[in-house]
Amino acid sequence: MDSKQGWWVVLGSLFALTVTAGVGFFSIPVLTSSMLSEMGWSLKQFSFGTSLWAVSAAIFCPICGYCVERFGVRKVLIVGIISGAYVQHLFGQIQTLMQFYVVASLAPITIMCCTQIPIATLITHWFSEKNRGKATGLAMLGIGVGGGISPKLTAAFMEAHGWRGAMTDLGLVLLLALIPTLIWLRSPKGHATVHEELEHANDDPAIAKSLTLKEAIRTRTFWNMSIADMLFGAVFTTFNLQLILYLTKDTGNEVLATNVLSMYLLFMSFGTLLFGWLGDVLPFKRVIVSAYFLPALAILFLLLPPTPVFLYTFAILTGLAGGGRIALIPVALARCMGQVHLAEIFGLSNTLFMIGNAVGPIIAASIFDATSNTTIIYCMFIAMLCFCTVLISTMRKEAH
Repeated sequence: MDSKQGWWVVLGSLFALTVTAGVGFFSIPVLTSSMLSEMGWSLKQFSFGTSLWAVSAAIFCPICGYCVERFGVRKVLIVGIISGAYVQHLFGQIQTLMQFYVVASLAPITIMCCTQIPIATLITHWFSEKNRGKATGLAMLGIGVGGGISPKLTAAFMEAHGWRGAMTDLGLVLLLALIPTLIWLRSPKGHATVHEELEHANDDPAIAKSLTLKEAIRTRTFWNMSIADMLFGAVFTTFNLQLILYLTKDTGNEVLATNVLSMYLLFMSFGTLLFGWLGDVLPFKRVIVSAYFLPALAILFLLLPPTPVFLYTFAILTGLAGGGRIALIPVALARCMGQVHLAEIFGLSNTLFMIGNAVGPIIAASIFDATSNTTIIYCMFIAMLCFCTVLISTMRKEAH
């Protein structure tokens, strides 16, 4: 563990996630306006498709974790990348709303196979607790980098080839993730699958103490962490989708609102590095608790007069915390439950996170439509994040 080769795996993971997360998570919003204009759909009809995406992801996450454990990270990544490229092409071929719903339901099945679950599992197998936070944070930086690059790349493709051609172009871009996958993304020798790893149980106490999925779901720690992550996901996904709407309402300045969102996404990238490093050098529990509580404090700035200073302060603090969650949650699960069955455990935990992603924006949008009052939403989010902090603070090592 913690070998030079492991850091090459981290860099390869960063490259792969930049491509897969960039295409899978951040391209569709850029194309939404053009799709609605051509197809004649309402925003509500389109939003139902994005909800189907989240529900499909929630259902498939545990299956992805199972496949990683049974077949190995590398095989799952390859299948996910190739099938994901084809699904991106299918997006460009849709002619009806029902076809959009079907493809939107298929897309997360492929993307889950080539993003956080397999990558986090791979990094966990390569690194001990001493460097696992730093390694995971650096690898997960690819999500932020992809979020920064993908919208601009998608816009360029759309300008050149229209939104349909852009979808096919993005599918070809996704295939670039095969390069680091085939060259660098390999499990340590003898640790590709659960069966191989369990053969080392007599030599490695960490392996022998790891919980199975059935054992993990019987613990309070698993459910407290997963529910906290679900609520955290509800808040952050709502901000990802609706923050510009809220801040435009508060300030009357859409340009400022857009710049605040960009700052928020930029500092999310920094947060993966910062909190990953802090998780290795400071008491881990205090670091992850601070990551879950920091955005509650940051949202208080939205309750103050909407000046640029307060809004950018909110963006910086919330972005750092969001990146911290990305880096720390798989590390926390490995610390508490053990590393052997992390893929299955993280997969099921991620199901609750995706449920939060699906439900949070709908609830917030309903409140906003009914009241046009952002203060109610901000106060609700503060309460949810405080509850998250209480739940995450109860985490403990359950591995026996």
